[in-house]
Amino acid sequence: MSGDKTALIIGAGIGGIATSVLLAERGYRVDVYEKNVSAGGRCGQIVRDGHRFDVGATMMLMPDVYRDVLGSLGLTMDDMNVKPLDDIYTLWFDDGTSLAFTTDRERMRQQLEKIEPGYRLSLEIIFKLNMMVFERIDPEHGTFSSEELNPTPAETRERVRGVILRQ
Repeated sequence: MSGDKTALIIGAGIGGIATSVLLAERGYRVDVYEKNVSAGGRCGQIVRDGHRFDVGATMMLMPDVYRDVLGSLGLTMDDMNVKPLDDIYTLWFDDGTSLAFTTDRERMRQQLEKIEPGYRLSLEIIFKLNMMVFERIDPEHGTFSSEELNPTPAETRERVRGVILRQ
C-alpha cells in the first residue's frame, strides 16, 4: 500500500474533474474535495423560479484538451452538446455602452479601438504572445515552462541598457 500513488484535488470544477480523470487513468488513487454542494465550478448553474443561470464563463478554450479528456473516458466531442457562438458574452457598462466579446477578431479589434484608441496594436501583441505560449505547450503534459518566455537577469539588463542608450 505504501507504493500506491495518491493525489488530492481541491475543487471539482472542470479543471479538477479533468485532472482527477487523467490521474486516475494513470493509476493514482484520487480524492476530490469541493466546497460547494455540487461539482461543476464555473461550469455549474443556479436554477431559480424555473430559470437557469450559468455560474461562470460559457466558452470553451483549448478544445484539444477536452478531446483528450473525453477520449480517455471513451467519449468524443460529438457526445457533448457544444454550440459555437459568434458573441461569447457581452459586458454592459454604467454609461449604457457595451462590449461584446466575439470570435470575430476584426469586430473585436474595432470595438476595442473605439474604447481605447491605439489598442489595436496592443491586441496584436497579446495575440502574438498567446500564440508563443500555445506553441510552447508540452503536448504530453499540457504545460509550458515560463522560463522560455522570461529573459534571464543578464538579458533584462542588456535590454534595459539598450533602451537607456537610445534615449
